[in-house]
Amino acid sequence: MIRPIRLISAFLCLSLFLSLAVLPARSQRSSAPIDRTDRTAAYRREPSGAAISWANEELRDMSLEEKIGQLISVGINATFLNQDSDAYKALKRQVEENHIGGIILFRGPVYESVILVNRMQVLARYPLLISADLEAGAGMRFDDTVNFPWNMALGATGNPDYARRQGEITAREARALGVQHVFAPVVDVNNNAANPVINVRSYGEDPKEVARFAAAFTKGAQARGVIATAKHFPGHGDTAVDSHRGLPEINVTRERLNSVEFVPFLAAVDADVGSVMVGHIALPQIDSTVIKALPKAVKAKPQDTDEAGEIVEEKATMPATMSPVMGRIL
Repeated sequence: MIRPIRLISAFLCLSLFLSLAVLPARSQRSSAPIDRTDRTAAYRREPSGAAISWANEELRDMSLEEKIGQLISVGINATFLNQDSDAYKALKRQVEENHIGGIILFRGPVYESVILVNRMQVLARYPLLISADLEAGAGMRFDDTVNFPWNMALGATGNPDYARRQGEITAREARALGVQHVFAPVVDVNNNAANPVINVRSYGEDPKEVARFAAAFTKGAQARGVIATAKHFPGHGDTAVDSHRGLPEINVTRERLNSVEFVPFLAAVDADVGSVMVGHIALPQIDSTVIKALPKAVKAKPQDTDEAGEIVEEKATMPATMSPVMGRIL
């Protein structure tokens, strides 16, 4: 059995490693030099010795409150924020006082986004992991950047190289914006034609084809220096409920998950994907409660992989976590 405190400490250490992999870090405690020259290098699964030493030192000196803060990312529209505005002061307080681990950018112009990110990085005691949902490219969130077709259009070509190139372009624009963590690709197998939320966001209904495209996007994006995210584990394709509005359910066996839903996730892991996003989805034949956080994800994850990586939960305001049922479970 994994002890919660050890699990949290291990996750925080991993999060700090990932931050160093994509962001030159400042350290006021350690005199060991950290290479800050290669700002566009590919995401590294193996952190340097200096990065490990820095992360361990910072983690050791963190208070419990700081550790909790590092597990949380705050979402914000990256519009112009006057420094005297309530919105700016609230974000500044989250960074300086609550020591949040990251910021998720929703929408905004390029210039204002970069200014906001840079300003918050200066204020942060620990490097912020800046994330954005860029399934269809940076243009999905930011003005005057490239907007790609949804994944199903790419899947229809039968050529995963388009996904690789999309990953590269998305990553280059993301890094220019200060975004290091990309919430893409969607690796759900859309084998339910009535799916109201995944649908064209999926590469298709064939698990092997989805796996090929998922791996290609992951490799392309991470080669350009961002952390890619395979989502929505354990699979959101065979659902008839939008998880933004209710609790989806996949009433299938473990064997079915292994042969369909898990196939693209395993391909993403083989492609060295840096993180996996856990969806709010119930699996009655696996567990009677909701797979919504790390313990359930570990229970349902494919058994033939022990790869370490970051696990991201969808926003805490999703109906599945806000419902009376989940309140009783928690």
